[in-house]
Amino acid sequence: MRERDWEDLVHRYLDGIATKEETEQLSRQLEPGEGARLKYLHTADLHGILTTKEEFHEPVSNSASSRRH
Repeated sequence: MRERDWEDLVHRYLDGIATKEETEQLSRQLEPGEGARLKYLHTADLHGILTTKEEFHEPVSNSASSRRH
């Protein structure tokens, strides 16, 4: 499997849009190699951090920033 295809598969899984077949394919890819599992865990960790930041990020409104000046 090409690197880009594997990354797309991981991201589809983490985004919750992977099909059953894609989930099974990812599972098969992770079983034999520690390197693949570590890469998956790293990607999942980053995904979680980015997802959390998006959920709690409150953009500064223009009115709030203009009051400071």
